[in-house]
Amino acid sequence: MKKLLILGVGAQGSTVAKRMDEEAAVSEIICADYDEKAVKELCAQLKKGRPLKLDASRVENIVKAAEGVDLMVNALPMAFGRKALEAAVKAGVNYQDFAAADDGTIDWVEGIRKMLTETSEEFKAKGRTGIISTGSAPGLICVVARDAMR
Repeated sequence: MKKLLILGVGAQGSTVAKRMDEEAAVSEIICADYDEKAVKELCAQLKKGRPLKLDASRVENIVKAAEGVDLMVNALPMAFGRKALEAAVKAGVNYQDFAAADDGTIDWVEGIRKMLTETSEEFKAKGRTGIISTGSAPGLICVVARDAMR
């Protein structure tokens, strides 16, 4: 049985939570967001949901929320991407996100590069998988399209 942590319960995060609620192999879905009302409303619709008010602006908060989790899905705005990714590595959990990191210290392309190189090695060293930029847009396909056009 797998335990999931979904960061962000907007359109993408709530869709993932609802779909994973149907999976027999999933035992618990922690729905985490700063908006406590939103997580409670979502979890009221789920059989396996557990609401968690979370301030994702601090890596240590995300690490704590990820204790005992098999998979962290990051559906937060891009500004939280590097923090969520760093937290997943520190917590030693598998990771998926929908966008790249553009937190004001590095741009989007640099965020993708770091995720695909340095962070990939960190996940590998821990025996975990990190899959990044899986959203339709922005996503890895946008990088490929941009490079193809250049």
